[in-house]
Amino acid sequence: MNLVIPWQHKARQARTSEEHAWDTLYRTKHDPTAATEVVEYLDSEPEVRKAHLGLYLCCRQTVRAHEARRVRTQRIAAFLQLALHLVLVVPLRVVMRALRGSGDVAVELMPQVQATRTVVAAKSEPAVKRLRKVVKSGNFAQAKATVPDLAGAPSVAVGAAPATTSAAAPDGKGAEAFSTIR
Repeated sequence: MNLVIPWQHKARQARTSEEHAWDTLYRTKHDPTAATEVVEYLDSEPEVRKAHLGLYLCCRQTVRAHEARRVRTQRIAAFLQLALHLVLVVPLRVVMRALRGSGDVAVELMPQVQATRTVVAAKSEPAVKRLRKVVKSGNFAQAKATVPDLAGAPSVAVGAAPATTSAAAPDGKGAEAFSTIR
């Protein structure tokens, strides 16, 4: 008769679950995180390490390979960072330093603007066109009489000559006053 004592049945189930856990660890021995945990555990338990020496060695190999990959990746990243710095940042800094003091040089190289003209008017400005017609026709006195004097304010002509020059010439045309517009 085959009688199973309850405590023997539980021990058999515990042993099979323990074997199942070790089988799982053997399957995950190439995972760096699991391998690190297994190595830490087996380092703390020398008797268990003797029983699973193959697992311990495989996990140590996985941890070393992972560390070597990590170091290699760091070296490659440092090289790429240095290369990008040399290719992008250094030339940009050189250009920025060169341009920092070149603003004054650029201003000095610009052509000088002549300030002899008193009025710069667009050719399409209607008032300028009308003023040119009035000056050419010679009816300056008549045109001036038709423009009302607003609130007694002195009228100011665009491009008028300085105050020492009279607005009307001896011939009555007043062309000298507007000679700067032509």
